[in-house]
Parts: sequence; C-alpha cells; structure tokens
Amino acid sequence: MWKTSKTWKILWKILKIVWEISGIEISCAVVALMLVMSCLNAAWAAPSSRKGEDRAETAISERVVASDVGDNAAVASLSLEDCIEIALAAHPSLRQARGVTQEQEAHLESLRANDRAKLSAGVSHGYSRSSSSGSDNSYSAGLSGSKMLYDGGKNRISRTAQGIAIRQAGEGETNTALSIICDVENACYKLLLAQKNLEVAQDQLRNLGDHLRMAQGYYEVGARPRIDVTRAEVDVANARVEMLKAEADVRLSYENLLVSMGSVNLKPFVLSTTLDAPTVSTDVENATQVALSTRSDYRRAQLEVEAARVRIRSAARSNAPTFTASFGGQYSGRDFPLQDNANVGLRVDFPVFDGGERDASTAAARAQLAQAEASLEGLTQSIVYEVRQATVDLENARQRVQSAEEAVQYANENLKLAQGRYSTGVGSPIEVSDAVSTLSKALFTRYQTLYDALVAAVALEKATGGAIR
Repeated sequence: MWKTSKTWKILWKILKIVWEISGIEISCAVVALMLVMSCLNAAWAAPSSRKGEDRAETAISERVVASDVGDNAAVASLSLEDCIEIALAAHPSLRQARGVTQEQEAHLESLRANDRAKLSAGVSHGYSRSSSSGSDNSYSAGLSGSKMLYDGGKNRISRTAQGIAIRQAGEGETNTALSIICDVENACYKLLLAQKNLEVAQDQLRNLGDHLRMAQGYYEVGARPRIDVTRAEVDVANARVEMLKAEADVRLSYENLLVSMGSVNLKPFVLSTTLDAPTVSTDVENATQVALSTRSDYRRAQLEVEAARVRIRSAARSNAPTFTASFGGQYSGRDFPLQDNANVGLRVDFPVFDGGERDASTAAARAQLAQAEASLEGLTQSIVYEVRQATVDLENARQRVQSAEEAVQYANENLKLAQGRYSTGVGSPIEVSDAVSTLSKALFTRYQTLYDALVAAVALEKATGGAIR
C-alpha cells in the first residue's frame, strides 16, 4: 500500500528518466517500475521494534518520578495496581510471549502467500567487443509468474492448523501475563510482611531498651541486683541482631519485587498497599466452573486437541495431486525494437507410491490426538485439585488470622502486667523479657497469617485464571 500521492510522482519521474535514457519500450519501463515499487514496499513494511519498549519506558516514567529538594529526595508512592501495570508494560517475559504470537501470525501470512500468484521480473544488458566483429549490445526484459490452482486442500488445512497455533500463542501470552501479575502480588505481599516484621523487631528493641533503662535505674538506687542489668543488656543485644536481620530481609524483598516487575533499574519507591486480610469467596464449586472456563492453559490444551485432529486431516491428504499454472513473457534482442515471446504452461504433480509414508503419518497423528486428549483430562483434574487446595488454604488462613489477633491482645495485656509487676518490685526481669518475646512472636504470627491468607488468595486467583481476585 502506498503512503502518499507524492510517492507516485517520484515513481513517475523515475519511469520518465528510464524512458528518456534507454529508449526501451514501455513494457520494459513498466518492469523497471515494478522493481522499484517492490523495493520501496519492502522498506515500508519493516516494523519498528522500539514501540513496545517506548510504551514500557513511558509507563515507568509516569509512575516513578524522583526529584531532589535540597538534601531530601521525593520518593514515589506506588500501589499494587501501579506495580502490576509497570510489570505488564516492561516485563521481558511478556514481550517474549508477544513475539511468539507475532511470529505465528507471520507464518500464517506466509501460508496465505502460497495461494497467491508469484511474479518475477528481470532486466539485463550485455556489451561485448572484439577486434574482428567490433562492439555488440544485447538487451532483455522479462516477466514470469506462477499460480497454484489446486493442491488437494493441503494449504487450506495448513492455514487452519496455523490459525490454531496463533490462538495457542495468544493463550500463552495471557497465561504469561497472569503469572507476572501473581508474581508481582506475591512479591508485594512479601515486602509488606518484611516491613511489618521490621516494625515488630524495632518495637521489641524499644521495649527491651526501656526495660534496660528501668533496670539500670533500680540498680543505681540499690533496689535491684546487677544481674538484672546484664540480663537486660543481653536481651537488647539479641533484639538488635534480629532487627538487623529484618532490615536485610526488607532490602532483599524489595529487590525481589523489582525482579518480578521486570524493572531492576526502577527508581526508589514505597508501597502504599497495606497488609489486610483478603475478602475473596471460597465457593469451591463456583471457583472450579470458573477455572475450567477461563484458564488459558486449559483452553490451550483444548486447542491442542483440535490441532491434533487437523494434523490427521493433513496427513491423510499428503498424497493429493497439485496443479500449477505458469506463464511468462520476454523482450530480447541486439537492436531496438526488441523481439517478444510468451509462454503459458500447466504442471500436474501426483505421487504414485510413497512407501507407506502417508499411513505412518496418519497413525502418528492419531497417536498425538490420543496424547492431547489424555493431557487435557489430566489438566482438568489438576485444575480441580488446585482450586480445592487454594480454597482450603485460604479458609484455613482466615481462621488462623482470627486466632492470631486474639493472641496479640493477650500478649499486650501480659506485657503490661509484667512491666507493672517489675516496676513495683514484685516481678522478675525474666518475666518482662518473656512478655516482650511473647508479644513479638504474636505479632510475627499475626502478620505471617495475613501473608499466608493473601498468598492463598493469589493461588486461588491463578488457579481460576485470574477470574477470582
């Protein structure tokens, strides 16, 4: 397809130059024009490989902007949805999956081209010189073509199979996108859990530091022995070690999130999402029906069964005859006007004996169909199990969240009692240390159960093909 009328003007000028310089007949000039048009059309057909990358860079720059104000840097705040959007725009795995789809589409266009007429043109000029005969020129210009008239439906069946391959590639792209989304969600929740664990470690260090200062005060006035101080110092040192571990876990979880987003060089940001219990339904029957109707890998397995049936048809027609028409014309000679000649032909090809190749190919295709049907049945059972497992894990995690909340309340009350007893001289430092440790463990458990519930919700989302989120 030509871009503008200006292109036609350029091509017309080229045609006039060829006509004025060589003086060849208009048919030869037309051949030259066709060659120029083919070259320009091929150049215009070259796709841009930067479009996807530019969209990814734009999406990232719109979400993450850091500007320095004096010594302070403004850090962007991203929600979970922002992280998913950036991942879908920039992740290399998704770009790779899209490339597979585009490749399959190009293969289909190649098969369609086999049913179209093929044309080729050529122009030549020869010059020779000898002492006996002097100089001599020769000219030729020709156009030839061919067209497949009948192939027993082999190309049509191949196009059908390739159309199925395109749909399978599209389902693969959908499945890749869902995997990226679930990976980003899990990474976000892992980072939120690490941040909460760091807060708990910091609170634990602060509570033990308060207890250390209290023990030192009592020791200085002679109300408590030195061992209370040394015990509190040991507890503070251990708490500081736990806090340093929690800080490292936060940094590693942040890097893991960047990897899941496919953007390891992203500017620093903070998550605005909170670690809250999911509100997803756990209706097993409904989730199973939804999974079997929406999961891309299940639809891909169904397409594989359909493709296997098409391969059987293709193998059965492998010995079909083919009819091909050909034609050509040429102008040639030593002087103008050139002499012309033309030809038209019909070619018929049909196999006489293939040594049993067709029967063997058909049997292999039927075996592939049996494998595809068995694979589909196995995948169906796996999907049912994945949905049931995800719903059980989610329901169990919700129950554990409720119990963990109660444990946190009791642990807070226990710490207050232990601190009160120690401040009045009745309790021991071991009671305070144990109470602080109990509260920290209860908080760790609460956040871990929230994380488990969210991970189970993500597993249910993936098991249902993203339909339940």
